[in-house]
Amino acid sequence: MNGRITFEHLAETISAAFAEVKRPEPDRILNEYGKVECPNARSFLEGWDWRNVIDEFERERTTRLVDMLALSDEAWIYYLPAYLIVTAKYYYEYNYCDNVIWGLLLYDMGTEKAYLNKDNMRRFEMLSPNQKHAVRLFLEYMIQEYRPEMKWIHPSSPWMALAQYWKKF
Repeated sequence: MNGRITFEHLAETISAAFAEVKRPEPDRILNEYGKVECPNARSFLEGWDWRNVIDEFERERTTRLVDMLALSDEAWIYYLPAYLIVTAKYYYEYNYCDNVIWGLLLYDMGTEKAYLNKDNMRRFEMLSPNQKHAVRLFLEYMIQEYRPEMKWIHPSSPWMALAQYWKKF
């Protein structure tokens, strides 16, 4: 990291990188897992613009965002900026921050032996260079701002995500 990253700079970088991403059609929001495990998620997200996440969270102390694993690839790319921004700004209040960090790992570390997460790899490769840079900046910001707390399930998750994939962007 070169210098201190402000939240405002991070949010502007993320917003600019994802500004042109089109909202998925309602029937393309959830993947097969999501349709079974989170059937109501579609109604939460249908027609919702990710740019509203901060206002909504500040007003309601909650957000419409659901488990990232439930989203189709199209929806993952469209809603990713909301996950990044709300996690960065509301780390102490947002319940899914660990899931967001873990969702940026290329290798699943939940078992004795790490294995390549092909779903994540496919999604990462769909991002533009500017979007990948925004994700890298998010991870660097999380390390900068929240290192002392180490709230993550696995304390080195942001570092692992950077080392596994994002550092080159």
